Amino acid sequence: MINRLIFITAIIILAACSNSDNEDENLLYGVVAGVTSCSGGQEPVYVIKLNETDSIITATLSSEYQLKGLYIKFQLYKDSENLIYCTTDKIYPEYFDVYNVSLATN
Repeated sequence: MINRLIFITAIIILAACSNSDNEDENLLYGVVAGVTSCSGGQEPVYVIKLNETDSIITATLSSEYQLKGLYIKFQLYKDSENLIYCTTDKIYPEYFDVYNVSLATN
């Protein structure tokens, strides 16, 4: 009886902890628009243009993807630990940490 209870509990825990999200659903695509200075933390900061109106900034873009005009796919950390506060007179898009960056095809 105890073994059965342990087995059922283990199955429930595994089912609750499984990642049901499709990895591709979390992918974003964008173009590296350039580098900027934010003067509020980690530098350099890269602007990634997601579409005609939306962009993000990040300081965690890998060096091989830091080329202006590069079309990339990536994921965002939900809770970024590296907060950047831009203290210049420019208006900046929201900051995110990026990971799983790779080249994207059109």
